Amino acid sequence: MDTLLFTLNAVLPAFCIVALGAFAGRMMPGLDPLPISRLAMYFMTPALIISTAAHASIPADNASRLAIAYLLFMVVLAVVCYLLVWKQPKKRRNGVVAASLFANTGNMGLSLSLFAYGIPGLERSVIIFVLSMLLMFSIGPALLSGNGGRFRQRLLEAWKLPPIWAAVVGLLLNTTNTDLPVVPDRVLELLGGAVVPTMLLLLGIQVARTWTWKLTAINWPAVLLKSAVAPALAVGVGLLLGLQGLDLAVLTLSAALPTAVNIFGVAVEVGGDYDDVGRTIFITTLTSAFTISATIVTFHQLVPIP
Repeated sequence: MDTLLFTLNAVLPAFCIVALGAFAGRMMPGLDPLPISRLAMYFMTPALIISTAAHASIPADNASRLAIAYLLFMVVLAVVCYLLVWKQPKKRRNGVVAASLFANTGNMGLSLSLFAYGIPGLERSVIIFVLSMLLMFSIGPALLSGNGGRFRQRLLEAWKLPPIWAAVVGLLLNTTNTDLPVVPDRVLELLGGAVVPTMLLLLGIQVARTWTWKLTAINWPAVLLKSAVAPALAVGVGLLLGLQGLDLAVLTLSAALPTAVNIFGVAVEVGGDYDDVGRTIFITTLTSAFTISATIVTFHQLVPIP
């Protein structure tokens, strides 16, 4: 009973805010989420990352192993994806791989890690979020467009994203034991505190506007990969690299997240298979409620979370 209550307390708040966002999107069809998304990207998210990284107490060894585990997990998942859909036409195959690889580590990952595991969970989730952003906006466009020739340019563009540099600033503050003055520290804390509800509301608005029941056969491999295969692979990779406790729990939770909403915008921009990507976002967002709950229940019972 305690485990069930713990899981509901971690999962339901996030999905309730997503539902409110979907309701807002239906109630206010003229509402443009793009300016709000940019505010979150350029101001709120960097503030959260700097504040979290600057005050993080996660040991450097744990942080580095978690980062390496996440990168290795992405490589293994990509290989499994290609093996599963390699017979599909290139455009559809790349769409499935992109939808399976890039999870919603921002909108949902940060909030669920915070609700389930507190500040220590958020600190670890920030590491995965920054790496995910870098990969999504460098590899994602090249993968969806089928043109890898611009990969170097995409990688350079990804390094210009504010969250990446916010992580660098936060890491420098942490490693040098530098304390910010009270005013900027509180500004960062206030801005960073707005990220979680804002991003969840945006997720609800965007999912409501891509809502469709017209699923195709190609959507189900991505759903299977996100709902069952990815969490299992994350556990395997994490154990292989010696991850334990909270580190392993956050890595697995990140693998259980639904497809990132941002990847739909990337697919539209580069002319990828955005129809199937949009459908996959919708169905994985629904199924992730069960996958995420199962992941939290499993680790709450089997792994000693601090």
